Amino acid sequence: MPVYPSPELNKPGMKSPLGLLIAVAFLLGAAACDTTEADPENGRLALDPCPPEDRIPDGLCGWFNVFEDRDSQTGRRIDLRVVVLPALAGSPEPDPVFILAGGPGQAATKIIGTVLSGLRDVNRNRDLVFVDQRGTGDSNALGCDLSDDEDPQEILIDPMVDASAMERTLGRLVTCVDSLNADTRLYTTPIAMDDLNDVRAALGYGRINLWGVSYGTRAALVFMRRHPDLVRSAVLDGLAPQAIRLPLHLGRDSNRALDILLSDCEASAVCNAAFPRLEERLESLLASVDERALGTTVLHPRTGTATDVTITRASIASVIRTTLYNPYLSALLPLALDDASKGRFEPLATLSLGAGGNGSGIALGMYLSVVCAEDMPFITEEDRREAERDRLFGMRLLENFAQMCEAWPAGQVPAGYTDPVSSTAPVLLLSGNLDPITPPVWAEQAARTLPNSMHIVVPGSAHNVFSQGCLPDLIDEFISSASVADIDASCAEEVERPSFFDTPLGPSLRGPQ
Repeated sequence: MPVYPSPELNKPGMKSPLGLLIAVAFLLGAAACDTTEADPENGRLALDPCPPEDRIPDGLCGWFNVFEDRDSQTGRRIDLRVVVLPALAGSPEPDPVFILAGGPGQAATKIIGTVLSGLRDVNRNRDLVFVDQRGTGDSNALGCDLSDDEDPQEILIDPMVDASAMERTLGRLVTCVDSLNADTRLYTTPIAMDDLNDVRAALGYGRINLWGVSYGTRAALVFMRRHPDLVRSAVLDGLAPQAIRLPLHLGRDSNRALDILLSDCEASAVCNAAFPRLEERLESLLASVDERALGTTVLHPRTGTATDVTITRASIASVIRTTLYNPYLSALLPLALDDASKGRFEPLATLSLGAGGNGSGIALGMYLSVVCAEDMPFITEEDRREAERDRLFGMRLLENFAQMCEAWPAGQVPAGYTDPVSSTAPVLLLSGNLDPITPPVWAEQAARTLPNSMHIVVPGSAHNVFSQGCLPDLIDEFISSASVADIDASCAEEVERPSFFDTPLGPSLRGPQ
């Protein structure tokens, strides 16, 4: 559940004179930023201007060293990468915003540009703090490559879902575990949030604001439970609380988003005229490949060369699910499904390389360290019976993840971990109505034990809404006041689903969508 509102925007750029002055002022004035190297003994964290190759103009970079085993305080140590974007104001507010990335497995420092697309105004008055969570980015990443050089098919296949690829996937996971310089049992969310609190203290901050997206919302909730007195406010975008139990609800929530898309297409005069009876034809396609996988040849979207592929229910379902993350890519989905129902799979193959799902930037080992400790152990037999009714994946996701978790050493979480998090801190909850993985129901559930919260649903957006429409203004207003009392969120209703493509070149102009 990574962040996907736009491409990463950490572009090359020279540090401006203003940026240098800000950096110097921060280094001289911040109590936490002495001029020595990071000192594990006194817990202080020194920051320096980020090197040009990091492409973080005006950023301050540093490292914070922690024990991998926090309980024993012995053994292997981990360097956590830290980046601070100092507030632009001459007299900034004392409470920064700590950024918690998605995944699990996405590095906070890799999404700086994307985050700034929605938090520029917030950064005027408050520092933004990015910490690569242990197991991600440059903080001893638990990266595992599931690609197979002997199998050139990279389109229309998901190695975490595809049954034929699972045996090879398990072998590569075992090899990966053996190659890592890590105890994978020590990379759970509670441990990481205690790391984050140490970074907070080492930077000299008191109370902080939390901004979490997707899995980062779970991390924020865990921080709020473990360090309640230190949270001034929280913005949680795309709620993934402990109750979501990955991958249990992936099929159910993806089905909901697919149903909305099919209904919206049918309600659109242009889309319905171009793709009549689309749901019926999709069901027929899924049933046919369920009985027997389809071998065919498509032109590779990147190379244009003829490529042999195998079409299965799992491959179609995976492309549908990942495409639904992004409303702009989803605008192509009716056209791609229409072509697929007619035996033309090039559009679907192209979408299989698009953004969404467990895309690039996710440390798969970190993903499994979280899911195998925090989600899979709490899936019940009743849950499994529910999964059997999933028209997209059936039991495939649960069965495959169960096998992967058997191969991946996972830790344990504290008693009561799956209980709803209760907090009186002000919380702004954000959801995209089209979201295939963290739909509004999860924020509604979390809000029951967050009495000082407000839930905003953006009708035409999917996964991650913080940069859509007026949301940046609402987030800035909320963090400035740390209150939901006077927020008018009616402007969020103006965000509409992008027009469906009824031709490969884009939406036609034949009438209203």
